[in-house]
Amino acid sequence: MMHKSNVWLVCCLVLFTVAPVAAQDHTMSIGIGYQFAKFNDVSFPVGASIDFEDRVVQQIALVGEVGWARNSRQQFGLNDITTHFHSAGGVRWVIRPRSRFEPFVQVLIGSERENINIEKFGSDSASAFLFQPGGGLIVHIHGRENVFGQVDLHRAAHGDESMNAARFVVGLRFEIR
Repeated sequence: MMHKSNVWLVCCLVLFTVAPVAAQDHTMSIGIGYQFAKFNDVSFPVGASIDFEDRVVQQIALVGEVGWARNSRQQFGLNDITTHFHSAGGVRWVIRPRSRFEPFVQVLIGSERENINIEKFGSDSASAFLFQPGGGLIVHIHGRENVFGQVDLHRAAHGDESMNAARFVVGLRFEIR
């Protein structure tokens, strides 16, 4: 029977030898983009998205993303401002890595916060579980600069209810390593 100290030693050796091997050929990048979202009959024309991608291997990347969207409209003579903020993380599969055009698919899981502010009535907010599958295309422009576009199904579950949105993002991606 193996002692606990031996198990810890083996675990540490595996972890410390895998990290340098994985670091030999992996890139990191940051994407900054304009986001447009359409929830049922409400559009969110003002939005922004920032993501961080760490390619563990050429075709697989870990992704972290935050996004913000805003809708402002007049109803019954009152201003109604709705904002959505989300943060999520997941996995991206790059179908053709290291080519000029890199299509990808991804699945992100996280949370969303919705805030509704109606003039003279106050505000209300709610949090929800977020599931966001999607895909897109990264186009290499020059050196470490790229442009990208993506389309996602943005599914937020509020208890027994869920809201679906089509989400479109276009922007610039910068490789930082």
